[in-house]
Amino acid sequence: MQEQEKALRYFFRHLVSFLTISGVCILIWLFTGLGYFWPIWPMIFMGIPLFIEAFRLKILPDKCQQRAEQVFNAFPKLTAEYEDNFVKNHESASDSSDKEAAASGDNNTAAKTKTKKTTKPKKKTTTKTSTKKKTTTSSSD
Repeated sequence: MQEQEKALRYFFRHLVSFLTISGVCILIWLFTGLGYFWPIWPMIFMGIPLFIEAFRLKILPDKCQQRAEQVFNAFPKLTAEYEDNFVKNHESASDSSDKEAAASGDNNTAAKTKTKKTTKPKKKTTTKTSTKKKTTTSSSD
């Protein structure tokens, strides 16, 4: 339960910063002439991660939470379960390939990590170019 409280505190800090920055942007917009409503852009780009965090903490209203679940289910790579499965599969695949390489006596991967790149120092060459100025004289009659 302590992790949930920590996540909620983080969320509310994020919410307060979102509201503060949005308010300052709107005040700047108000005092600079009410032209194009540009504060929408920082509000959108700060609001999307805030919304996703609220969804993951399940603190959205019920209808909004259900709709967000439908959207996230439409994109399975956005869910936490997909991330967990991807990490587990990636870890198990890398562990098994390391074990297979060790069992077969293939030291190729070890040799790749131990080799150092040797580069020869490059010689600095400077070339001086001389430019001649052409002077022309014009005579007037």
